[in-house]
Amino acid sequence: MVGTTEKADFLIREMKLPESHVIAIASGDGASALHKKLARMTPHGRGFDIILSTARGDVLHASIQALAPLGHLVDVGRTDVQESKALGMELFSKSANFSSFDLSLVLDADPALGKELMQAVHNYYRDGLIRAVRPFSVTDVSKLDRVLLRFSKGTHVGKLVVTFQDPQTPVKMLPIPSQQHVQFDPAAYYIVVGGFGGLGRSIIRWMCQRGARNLVVLSRRGIEKSSPVAQNLVNTLGERGINIQPLTCDISDRSQVTRFIESISLVSPNTPVKGIIHAAVSYLDLSFDKLTVQRWRDSLAAKVQGSKNLHEATLSLPRGQLDFFVMVTSLESIYALATQSAYTAANAFQDSFARYRRRLDMPATSISLGFVNGIGELGQDSITVEMFARNKGLTLSEGEFLARLEPAFLNDGLTINDGEGNNWVGQAEDLLSASNILTCLDPAAMAATERDEEDEARDAGPARPSRNAMPRWYDDGRVSLIMRAFEDARRDRRTSSSSDAGVAAAQGGDDNAGKSSISRIRRQFDADITAEAPERFKTVGFVTGAISTAVADMLFVDVSNINPGRSVADHGVDSLIAAELRNWFHQALGAKINMQELLDARSSIAALAGRIVDAASAKRQDVQEGKVRNTYR
Repeated sequence: MVGTTEKADFLIREMKLPESHVIAIASGDGASALHKKLARMTPHGRGFDIILSTARGDVLHASIQALAPLGHLVDVGRTDVQESKALGMELFSKSANFSSFDLSLVLDADPALGKELMQAVHNYYRDGLIRAVRPFSVTDVSKLDRVLLRFSKGTHVGKLVVTFQDPQTPVKMLPIPSQQHVQFDPAAYYIVVGGFGGLGRSIIRWMCQRGARNLVVLSRRGIEKSSPVAQNLVNTLGERGINIQPLTCDISDRSQVTRFIESISLVSPNTPVKGIIHAAVSYLDLSFDKLTVQRWRDSLAAKVQGSKNLHEATLSLPRGQLDFFVMVTSLESIYALATQSAYTAANAFQDSFARYRRRLDMPATSISLGFVNGIGELGQDSITVEMFARNKGLTLSEGEFLARLEPAFLNDGLTINDGEGNNWVGQAEDLLSASNILTCLDPAAMAATERDEEDEARDAGPARPSRNAMPRWYDDGRVSLIMRAFEDARRDRRTSSSSDAGVAAAQGGDDNAGKSSISRIRRQFDADITAEAPERFKTVGFVTGAISTAVADMLFVDVSNINPGRSVADHGVDSLIAAELRNWFHQALGAKINMQELLDARSSIAALAGRIVDAASAKRQDVQEGKVRNTYR
């Protein structure tokens, strides 16, 4: 059955089908008339044993009527099925069968069967039993709208092919949505609680890069008893005109917090407090059975009583003055560790407290983080790193931590959407769900980590104890969507592990194996320089890309925003970031770059990469010549 006389002529003329075996459906044919045409085509009007159909409406109804007893209709068009059209059950009184078939669903529900079907089609093609669809018409992509219109009418014969052969073809493109970045008010105060710890110092530097100029940093011990690094941070930022006020305040003491908030309002009435970041923490690593009542209370004091005190003290502020109330929590409220029961309870409280404030029509967000590697004493503790690895939790670098922190400030209102006015996926089911942001559970990165562990276990042999036992939080309903995506990543990895690894790297899916890995860059750079016939062009390109990625990481922007034809300084790198970047050059490329050379506005990133490659090549040449002279002597 075909829909036009042109298609009928094609089947008869080109495909050599007998004319008696082809029916062209006329526009006026109803189900009854079509059924009569079909009935005349089978002996004694018995009907067809099998019908493969893309029809809908009256044509589909007539086709089912034309089935023989015990016949089977396979619907591959699926239009009526997807539109939930009704189908009379009397049509199946002769024990006929109806199947709706979608290959994509087969591939998803039964990958083994899907593979078998695809392999069979491949074999038929290789054996010459089937061939590519003919004829086909080729259209340039600039006329895609006409092709789609023609396709929707269903009047074409064969395949419609769209090409991208002409590089001059103009193509309509949707503009890339601009990425939002938080900007802080330079004329406002921001309160950072626990700002002299490792995470707190990172948050302060990040806020200052985004416009903050007046920060009050609260700590229970005060800056005098904090690390020298904290005092150095205050001095460095002060030299840049940034007002950092370190104050000693125990936020678990309500009277101290109240006096502090009142003093700010009295001393600086024209400089309003516009945001609070609560990053204070208390670690007392003991299992629950060993905790005394007092130690339990001490562990909860900063996060539980402190959050309540900050909340109550800010109730006196004018309505709408606070832009955000951000509480830095932990993923341990999802996968609790046996020795941190009090810490887990404190984080769970803050997650619930953020929902409580939102219910009061007040801004609040808790952002649950995993282990931030390399920051502070805890971030450099190998035992803690190993503990997170056993629990299948991903670790973050400092730059990755700050990038994940940003949404807490952008979406600290009562609603959260995708930038186009659409509420996020969980908003309809839970109006307060936007108050909690969960990070560090990247399904692709989790699958990659599992693959690495499997490879390690395989290389070590059967005697190696397995680390792949699934943690208890894998069965937690709160992370069911993550686990579903994890299973998808596992399945994709099994089918095409090599290609998936490339995609994950290109998209930044594996946070622990990113492009900016210093060790990976150093190994690749050394290998390129010491190669028998080093290709300068490729090496310079590699170094240029590595520098661009490092600059992007330190500025917390996408690498696509970095132009290698411009200097490092042109991208907004100041002296503070430059000092960190110099250290990166030394570790990743073995290059000692002075500050003047690094911030030279006349030297592009590409030119800087060229000089680094040339210097490394010259050094290698000197070493080789020295070896030759020593051998000659």
